[in-house]
Amino acid sequence: MDKTANAMGAEEILSVNVRQRNGKWNVFSVLMKAGVSNKEWFGEYEHAPGDEFAIERELARSIAEDLRKKLGG
Repeated sequence: MDKTANAMGAEEILSVNVRQRNGKWNVFSVLMKAGVSNKEWFGEYEHAPGDEFAIERELARSIAEDLRKKLGG
């Protein structure tokens, strides 16, 4: 992942992992500085199955809102 971050000139990496468990979508997001293993921010979200595009939009908004709060924007 660090090679990709360097190639893109990124200082931070947002990693998102989605799993389906017990009939629900579990989404785990982690923000890390490139080249450093420390987590700057971690978010966990749960959503019932349904329209994947609606879920994607809702999760993107939730993640962006949480990051804005964390980063003070």
